[in-house]
Amino acid sequence: MRSIHEDYGNTKSKLVEIIRTIEKQNNISIKYKFSYGNIKNCIKEYIDKVKPETVLLGKRMRYYSKKGLKSSKI
Repeated sequence: MRSIHEDYGNTKSKLVEIIRTIEKQNNISIKYKFSYGNIKNCIKEYIDKVKPETVLLGKRMRYYSKKGLKSSKI
């Protein structure tokens, strides 16, 4: 359970860092929501309620590392 919590914290920190960088570079505000686990129903409810312009769903970073991409390029 501890490793899941640590992974959650590390991933959230990286996500927030990327979002803040994009916000500063483009002088914009980005709303985001971060969840872990089987969240299909939560995503559907959120999309139905908020009707966001864009929805970004990610995969584990290992996938991108195999493709030669770094988080700064994503």
